[in-house]
Amino acid sequence: MEQTESGFYVINVLPLKKSAGKPKHLEARLASREKSVSHYYKSVARRKEFLENRKAKLHDRGIHVQKIVENHKFKSSGENNAKLTKIADSINAAEKKRTSILQDLANVNARKVAHAKSVALEHQKKYLSYIEEKKAKIEAKEQLVSNRRQRLLLVPRSRLLDLQDWSLEELQNLKSTLEESAQTIQNWWTIVKLSPLIKSMNLAGVTFQEAKNLPFDNLIKKMQDKSLIEASHNLIDYVKKTSPTPVKWRNASRVFLSAYMIASHPQDAMPVMGDDEKVGLFILFFLLTKFLQVVQIAAISAIEDYEKLSLHITRDAVFQFFNSLSKYYLAFEDWKKTDTKKIVDGMIAHWLELEKLWLSVRHTQIDAEVNWKPKITFQQKSIQSKLAQFGVSAIHKLKKEQKKMREGMQIEVEVQPDTTDDDTSAYESEGNAATELFSTSPQQFPTSGFKNSFDSVKMSRKGSSASSSPVPPLNFDKQEILPKELPTPTTSSTDLFASETTSEFGAYLSNEQLAHEIVRNPDYELKPVKKSKLEEQVTAMAKKAFFDAVRQDFSAGIYLNYVPSLLEDIKKQLLSMLSEKGKLATEIKEHLDIDLIKQQITRNVFDSQQCIFYIVSKLLQLCAPVRDQTIRNITNLNDVAAMFEACLNVLEEMKLDLINYKLKSLAPVLKNQAVEYEKSKFKAAVDFGAVKLVNTEIWLRNAFESLNAVAIARNPEKISNPENQIRFEDVYNEALMNVIFSNAAVNSETLPETLRLDANYLFQLQNTAQLITIVAALVMLAKNASPELRRKNQLLLNLRNRLFSMLKSADDGTESTITIDNLVLEIIKSCNEALCQSRTANDNGKDMCLSAENENLIKAVVTRTLSSKDKLYSLLSRRVQNCVRGQLSTGSFKSVTGASLASVGLDIVEKELVEFSKKVYLLGSHNKLVHSEWYDGLLKSIVA
Repeated sequence: MEQTESGFYVINVLPLKKSAGKPKHLEARLASREKSVSHYYKSVARRKEFLENRKAKLHDRGIHVQKIVENHKFKSSGENNAKLTKIADSINAAEKKRTSILQDLANVNARKVAHAKSVALEHQKKYLSYIEEKKAKIEAKEQLVSNRRQRLLLVPRSRLLDLQDWSLEELQNLKSTLEESAQTIQNWWTIVKLSPLIKSMNLAGVTFQEAKNLPFDNLIKKMQDKSLIEASHNLIDYVKKTSPTPVKWRNASRVFLSAYMIASHPQDAMPVMGDDEKVGLFILFFLLTKFLQVVQIAAISAIEDYEKLSLHITRDAVFQFFNSLSKYYLAFEDWKKTDTKKIVDGMIAHWLELEKLWLSVRHTQIDAEVNWKPKITFQQKSIQSKLAQFGVSAIHKLKKEQKKMREGMQIEVEVQPDTTDDDTSAYESEGNAATELFSTSPQQFPTSGFKNSFDSVKMSRKGSSASSSPVPPLNFDKQEILPKELPTPTTSSTDLFASETTSEFGAYLSNEQLAHEIVRNPDYELKPVKKSKLEEQVTAMAKKAFFDAVRQDFSAGIYLNYVPSLLEDIKKQLLSMLSEKGKLATEIKEHLDIDLIKQQITRNVFDSQQCIFYIVSKLLQLCAPVRDQTIRNITNLNDVAAMFEACLNVLEEMKLDLINYKLKSLAPVLKNQAVEYEKSKFKAAVDFGAVKLVNTEIWLRNAFESLNAVAIARNPEKISNPENQIRFEDVYNEALMNVIFSNAAVNSETLPETLRLDANYLFQLQNTAQLITIVAALVMLAKNASPELRRKNQLLLNLRNRLFSMLKSADDGTESTITIDNLVLEIIKSCNEALCQSRTANDNGKDMCLSAENENLIKAVVTRTLSSKDKLYSLLSRRVQNCVRGQLSTGSFKSVTGASLASVGLDIVEKELVEFSKKVYLLGSHNKLVHSEWYDGLLKSIVA
């Protein structure tokens, strides 16, 4: 308590303040609350303190970072300044260097320009001086001409032609002028002629440098190019004209082109070079040097500087090239003669070795006549034919060496008729008339002015045949080539063994038919017999019944009834494919011992699976590779009976494979002797009386009367001309055409006896001729019905292929569902496709197809065409006959070009027509060679 100035006492109540007491029931609760509130304030205080500390730290760190950034900026600015300084220094240095280089280039170019100007000035001065010289020469010539003209005007005309009044100087000037003019004209003419020839060779890409760069094999192909050969041929033909005497060179262009190959690749062309080759190589390089001089004409001709030409290349250079070419040609011919002599001597030595081999084995080997003689004879005949290509001298040399060898071995020489001289004289003398001894020889057949007494059906335009070859044939029996008895397989070709046309000849033609088929078709194969449906059903039922019984016994464990017989059959068929004394045959006999197998079955120790596996292994050893998979599949069968059945089926196929293999191996031997063999067989049939030639005479007489009627119609005045006479060959060709293009099928009763072996083949040719004609007619019909189809080549080809396929399936002999409606639908379909493809933008929405009227018309024409009554069919058939007749007459189809086939409507069947014509030609050629003797005799009596 304090006292104031006024005397009052003041009491400070604040210190006297005291909180009121709390109720006892609230004190405990309030005390705990105070504690919690104080804890909260402490937490808030700590948080504030933490935040303040955090802010302070962040502030300090920010200041630190700012200092670091400022330091970094200061350092980087210093480095950038240093870099900029360096870059500026580099730019200044480069600018200085660039300036110096440009200055140097400018100085160099200035010097070059100055030099070029000086050179151009010198050239200009030279050109002006040259022009002045030319001008002076021309003025001098003009003055000389003017003076000469003035002088000649004062001389009477009568004195101009009298050279006696000319002075010596004038005569000399005249002579030099004439020589200079002649040389200039000759050089100019040489340029005119040689330049295009050289240019054509350069265009063909042949230069010596290019030849050296090309590989040798590529160079050979290059030198075989037709354009290059033709270009070199034209060049050499012109060069040959410079010769004062005519020369005859064979293949001079090829000889000249060989110089490129030898000179550019001497090691490849001549690996071994002797003295003659080295001399020839020197001549070859000299030839190429002269040729290069001639080649310069092409370059000089572009300059048109005849004075320069006269200095560098004249006609003398061409003449020198001709002389060098002549020397090289002679050297090349010497090389060729030497090589030919070596080849001929080698072939003769080979022939003599074969002869010695035959002489050594013919008495020591039992089977020499069968196994050795045909092979040796075939090889000797092959060598003889090759020797014949080298001329008659090679054949004479062979005979001389043969005689010498036989005399040295003390063997009696067999006397053979030598017709070599006669044959060679026939080759050499073209003007000799045919004699009666060679009335049927192909070489002696005259092309015009012949007599019927010397005529023959053999081809007159064909080369020498085997019968007229200058090589004398070896003397042996040709019939030994064929086996005396050919085994007939169980599955044979119906065309061969079941043909009605061969039954009339009986046993005489069994082997002949087979030989004929093999010669006509080297790929001929025997095929299984085509059975009818009834036969197939009966066979299948019988086989099924048999093997069902076998299967039933096997399932019951009974093997004795069928296993021995089945194994016996399999064993026989296996042994029939092997030699009896071979190791494999002995092995099969031991493993398939039927008595032993019966004992094993009786004692229940027979292992059927093991036996089947052994048979399969032997089948794999003997079969062709094409049968491997089929045989391996046998082991996958679970049924033993099925295994036996499969083995028997495979054996049937293997027997056929073996026979076909033997036939193919026999084909090359038969080919050389087929004509004589068939001729001898046919002659035996005629002599025996099996063949009467009645149908053949009627056949030829009908053909002759047909040709004779045409000849009379063409020659009503009966003018005697050899070209109007009917030749035997034409009669035969016409008769053959009548058979092939006849509307009636081949009939054994009316077929000529000489064509009986080809009866089935002729039937096939008839079908082929009709097929080609029908397809050509139907395609032409389609093109007429829809002109748009003419421009659609692919649609035409598709239509042709489908028509061929459909018509062939109808002619296969099998049941076919092809009808006229099917053919009509194919044609209509192709026409509609062509119309749709030809549709334009303006035709959208239109129905682009044939009308019902056109479809009915197509069906009517197709019906008439298939019945062979349509005029279009008859027209195309005659055109096809003309093509085939041309093949028979000329021996080749090239006389009818593709353009002419298109003009006659046969271009769409060109491939089939060419193949068909070739078949007819081969058939006719072989038939004429075999039966020409009887054809000639019959035609002589018919013509008489």
